[in-house]
Amino acid sequence: FEYIGIIIVGAFIITWVVSAIIYRLAGYKQLEREFDTYDPERIRKTALSDERLKVTDEKDRALDATE
Repeated sequence: FEYIGIIIVGAFIITWVVSAIIYRLAGYKQLEREFDTYDPERIRKTALSDERLKVTDEKDRALDATE
């Protein structure tokens, strides 16, 4: 029981350092910037230009026309 405090604090510091490294290397820092510059209109334009969302866009237009 002599070193239990040192082990707990050491484990905390090691996990903190590892998580900080993963945060930077995995690109999570970029996500912060994306959310800081949130612009709904830009996101909508990007989504509408995406071919995979073309069917969804047509459904949205049909819904907008009925409202």
